[in-house]
Amino acid sequence: MKKPVCMFCGAPAPLLCDGIIGWDADEDEHGHMTKCRAMFTCDAPVCRNCATWHGNIFFDGKIRMMDTRDLCPLCQKLHEAGEFIRVADYRKNSALP
Repeated sequence: MKKPVCMFCGAPAPLLCDGIIGWDADEDEHGHMTKCRAMFTCDAPVCRNCATWHGNIFFDGKIRMMDTRDLCPLCQKLHEAGEFIRVADYRKNSALP
């Protein structure tokens, strides 16, 4: 299997972007998220030099592990501007993008 390369510079890409695209969830009458089934992320292959680190995530339970939260340059620019990757017009004021 071919090793992933960074979409931004071509270097080896050990990371995938964690920028949130949207959620598979229901919404109540107040626009709040309920019954969250899944979260969809950008997943652009990115190298450590091009990625922006946003902290670690720790999972506890039967299997304990740690992962990092990293954004590609495009998602980082949106994050700094306080914007989402995409938002449907009817969801602009909703918890669900």
